[in-house]
Amino acid sequence: PVNQLQELKGILDNRNAELSNNLDRLYADILRWACSKDPVRMEQMLRVVGFIACMRGEWPTTNGLSEFLAMTESDIRHILQPLSCVVNIGTDGQHRIEFYHASFRTFLLDIEHRTNREFVLEFGALESSMAARCLEIIRNASDFGIEMEVYALTKWTIHARSCGRLDEDLEGELLYFL
Repeated sequence: PVNQLQELKGILDNRNAELSNNLDRLYADILRWACSKDPVRMEQMLRVVGFIACMRGEWPTTNGLSEFLAMTESDIRHILQPLSCVVNIGTDGQHRIEFYHASFRTFLLDIEHRTNREFVLEFGALESSMAARCLEIIRNASDFGIEMEVYALTKWTIHARSCGRLDEDLEGELLYFL
């Protein structure tokens, strides 16, 4: 039985690796199509989905995400609409944005296990940007809605700890905050 279990485990490991490679190819094709091979559009799209992937707690609404990223809701929808097969953006600004499947978040953030390096998100840089933005929101709380204020107050430390290093923006916001 031990030999059979080891053989079965080997078969399952190969199938899991093949499935992961197929998902990587599928997600890369979706992102490639969604940005129409336009580098500016790709950068915007990766920034938006990267922030969604790094959000802690409840998923943001399109209104909340537009406020967090200092973009219009229309811009957020325009960027995410071509990704509607992997990202649920709903029909109004109050609907929570969410990935249809956790494997898409894994594809975006787990670059160590990816075969395709075309759409790489720098997790530490994203976390640092999010921590800096949270501190900026706290500093200017009267300019933001309650959803962003609560998120910033409760999550900035998580993002700061997760970034791995301080960049200039985060260091400046921290110095101002303290």
